Amino acid sequence: MGDHVVRDDRQEKGPESAGFEVRSLMPMVLPDILNPDYQRARGDAARDAGDWLAAAKCYSRYLRFRRRDAGIWVQLGNVLKECGRFQQSERAYLRAMRLGLNDSDLHLQLGHLSKVRGQAGSARHHYLTAIRRQPMSVDAFEELVKMGLEAEANTILLTERKTGEEPGEMLIFDVSDLIYYVGHHDNLSGIQRVQCCIIQAIVKYGLKPLDQIGFISFNRRSNGFMMLDRTRFLAWLDDLSLPPEQRCVPFDVAEAREGRIFPMGPLAAFIQPERTTLVLLGAAWVTPDYPTKIANLKRLFSARFVMVFHDFIPIFAKETCDQGTVEVFKEFIDQILPITDVALCVSRNTRDDLHRYCANAGICAPPALVTRLGSGFHEFFPEVSDRSALPVPAGRRGTPYVLFVSTIEGRKNHQYLFDVWDELARRGVDTPRILCVGRLGWRAEPAIIKLIETDYLGGKVEIREDVSDIELKALYEGALFTVYPSIYEGWGLPVSESLANGKVCVLADRTSLPEVAGEFGVYVPLDDPAAAADVVAELLSRPGELARREEAIREKFQHTSWRIVAEVALQGCTLARTNPVRSALPTVRAAVEYPVRSLRMSTQGLMGSAMMDALEQAHAALILPGSVKSAHKVSGLLCRNSDWYAPEDWGSWARARKARVQFAVEASEFDGEDEVLIYLALRFLEPALPATVRITLSGCGRSHRQQVRTEEAMMVWPVHARDFGSAIASDSDRLALELQLEIVGMDASVEAACRTMDSRELVFGLRSFCIVKGSDTVQRLRIAERQGYRSTVGMGEA
Repeated sequence: MGDHVVRDDRQEKGPESAGFEVRSLMPMVLPDILNPDYQRARGDAARDAGDWLAAAKCYSRYLRFRRRDAGIWVQLGNVLKECGRFQQSERAYLRAMRLGLNDSDLHLQLGHLSKVRGQAGSARHHYLTAIRRQPMSVDAFEELVKMGLEAEANTILLTERKTGEEPGEMLIFDVSDLIYYVGHHDNLSGIQRVQCCIIQAIVKYGLKPLDQIGFISFNRRSNGFMMLDRTRFLAWLDDLSLPPEQRCVPFDVAEAREGRIFPMGPLAAFIQPERTTLVLLGAAWVTPDYPTKIANLKRLFSARFVMVFHDFIPIFAKETCDQGTVEVFKEFIDQILPITDVALCVSRNTRDDLHRYCANAGICAPPALVTRLGSGFHEFFPEVSDRSALPVPAGRRGTPYVLFVSTIEGRKNHQYLFDVWDELARRGVDTPRILCVGRLGWRAEPAIIKLIETDYLGGKVEIREDVSDIELKALYEGALFTVYPSIYEGWGLPVSESLANGKVCVLADRTSLPEVAGEFGVYVPLDDPAAAADVVAELLSRPGELARREEAIREKFQHTSWRIVAEVALQGCTLARTNPVRSALPTVRAAVEYPVRSLRMSTQGLMGSAMMDALEQAHAALILPGSVKSAHKVSGLLCRNSDWYAPEDWGSWARARKARVQFAVEASEFDGEDEVLIYLALRFLEPALPATVRITLSGCGRSHRQQVRTEEAMMVWPVHARDFGSAIASDSDRLALELQLEIVGMDASVEAACRTMDSRELVFGLRSFCIVKGSDTVQRLRIAERQGYRSTVGMGEA
């Protein structure tokens, strides 16, 4: 089959023409075998059971009677493909096409067939045709993303869209981390619950028309964002408020772990270019290369980006986190801040931390609004008509308890609370039980060891995990009071939740917690357990005082509705649309190097000269002499588009034979007649060598070829600054440029050899790049002296 158009000019015959033998039926065969509907049903059953050969036989018998059923010719092609009979499968598909079937699914199947036959050009053609026929073809889009053709697919989707049917401004919420979380846990907590409440409030109170709201999830399998079915997703959110045994919205847990539930179609089939705001309410810092993904969406769709900042704990309380979390979070923050149009901070403390970090890192802070968080989750609980069905709290069984709602980890300070209870026991105080509601987290070992060694403080401590929202409300109602001695918080949901339920909270006097509890909090010093014991003893010995405090909470505590939180979040989205956009296109300056390697640099376990060597290596330049600043490393990463895998400690691999970097230059920095040298430090897999690389400067029609013979090599391409003026559209004083790197002339055997080294089908990668003015002879000589590139790269035209 050719790379584009397939033909079959043979005369139309029976299923034998597909290459599948059908024996003549004997006169004495059972009547069912002569019934085409029976054969089709048997074929469907065999197909569903994965018995491809039996399915092929049944479909062939059916087609002897009903030769013009194009749909079954496709089914025959599918099962023959699964049997490995590729030529016969192609004939079946072509018969369906001759019968007039030319839809998205047929081209999808032809794409799959071409893919397994190693015909990349034909697969590309059919997958692209599939999304032209049906923009919602998730499978075709995923295959194109895997082939490194996401940009081309998006261009088609944007071009093919109907006009005049779209709403004005669109808010697209990225709910990827929520979906991943529910794939591993039964109940929501913390950040996941926050984003659910904000979304539910927008919908419940009609703060935004539904046709102007969308939800996307990042599909880890195909490495692309997919639009979700809005109706099913919102019903699912409501369902998650119920205990697991009462939920009725089905979803595939395994698919959720990949971000693939309720898919409706590729993002480009729905998004409104220049009228869309992308909103991240959750936590995406564990998603590899997330800032680059958002930067590409901003560039592709001229979108704005609004993000909720929940806390800066891994930065300003790093001792409470593991080293890996600290490194991943910092890498994420350094890259996401430059492209964030508006920051939504859950507290004034978090906003102050944001400004403090930006000042220390030399980053221009985005505009920031303080949203606060809701006081509880009762707004979204379903009505419970029979309260006797709720779980009976421990206190109603005659044993008083205090409630500690929190992940059991070092930062939440359970160990401190247990020390306070020890002190009370030494004083002879009859203490209530401590009911700890939360999962086990990081650095919980000291607290758990203490519990084990003391038989859970003599039976005074109980741990419960995976408590539903409704069950938790009942536990609040039955508690004497709540405790929350956390070392560091971005907000402190359990504190406001306690007050919303009319319960006194004994809490630390640090970070955002006084902001949450105000005059209603009972504060204890974290450096003095004995003083804290005094406070708790007084509450226990004076029930009248506890009742007085509860009465004050009920009368004076100002509940924060999630509607108010959602309204502030929407104000942030409006601000993002009206303020000047923070460009996702980094500005590249002459004689500055931009690596594309991971920002993460662990020095854990290193000391002295070993630590110094590691830090120097992390900032080492590859092209220019000297070192690279952290800001330039961030810019280098953000120059990559979706054609690249997540960065590694050396650089970034391209997803296919073609990949691009996009950046801007200051127009005033270059004269039109200046010669400009573009330097690219590349890496290749050994089977791909020698390789011919073509570089293209988009928009000006200029390209250059060079042959590379070593696994690590540098290319240099002289252009003129006047070529920049005809590149991609400019914005104000900046010219937007795109460099396309492509391997040409590589055959399938070389790709197969590369696959044996890495299943990602790698060929080449980018380590670093820079541009140097031709008139800057000092820098050019320094580069030439250091690199000796004339001896490593063929400099002539290929």
